[in-house]
Amino acid sequence: MVEELWSGIRMQYSAGQFQLSTDSMVLADFCRLPPRARVLDLGCGCGALGLLLLGAAPEVLVDGIEIQ
Repeated sequence: MVEELWSGIRMQYSAGQFQLSTDSMVLADFCRLPPRARVLDLGCGCGALGLLLLGAAPEVLVDGIEIQ
C-alpha cells in the first residue's frame, strides 16, 4: 500500500506493518518550526512524523531514534 503525502513524499508499507495515524498528521500540522530548525524525534517508530515535517519544511534537520 502506498500513501501519497505532500511535496512528493510517499509512505509505502505492507500488510501488518505500521500505518500512518491521524496523530502524526495532526502533530506535524501543529508544529511551527523556525527556519533551519533541528528536530529530535525520540521513539520515532517508522519515522512518519519526521517525513511529514520535512515535507512541510525541507530546510529542517530531523533525527529520529527508535529502539527496535
